[in-house]
Amino acid sequence: MKSSLITLLCLSTGVGLCLAALPGQAELFRWVDENGVAHYGDRIPPQYSKQRREVMNERGYVVNVKERERTEAELSAIAEQKRLEQARAAEAAQQAQYDRSLTATYESLAQLDSAYEDRLAIIDAKINTTEKAENDLLLGVADLRKRAGDSPSAGLQRRIDEKKVQLREQGNLLRRLKSTRTELAQRYNKDRARYITLTAQRDAPPR
Repeated sequence: MKSSLITLLCLSTGVGLCLAALPGQAELFRWVDENGVAHYGDRIPPQYSKQRREVMNERGYVVNVKERERTEAELSAIAEQKRLEQARAAEAAQQAQYDRSLTATYESLAQLDSAYEDRLAIIDAKINTTEKAENDLLLGVADLRKRAGDSPSAGLQRRIDEKKVQLREQGNLLRRLKSTRTELAQRYNKDRARYITLTAQRDAPPR
């Protein structure tokens, strides 16, 4: 009731007299209802407690603004925006570190190319060795099966099973090596393109 009386007083006489009606150091709030009508009072009705309101001093000047409480959807959107900004900042920092490492590791494009060719040669050698071992195992299994015929002895069957296990291991190793080779080629293409961009920026004449 008191806030309603103060509101009526403010509307009829102005904020100055409204403030004079407040006891002691009581604060005066200004808020707007759903119809766009401004209200004044030392207490905000519960239904408007989460809305935007202004705090006024004894002279009728706004000294503070308390924004309305955000909805769950707004808070969720703000949190998502913050997450995206943090992700972009982390990505930018990671890119900067990658760029520094790239230009510090290689003094020239030719050096980068040479390093890639050396690593590729090592992987290709491992692939060739593994393929040969796999082929030898295939021949070994075929030979044992031929010797065993339709009724292999326990000893021959055990040797066949052992070679099958080795054959699976070689097959898995070969797939990993080929995957590593593909990843190396992709990384090389990325590094080479980025290195060209970075050195072009570094060597460009000042404007």
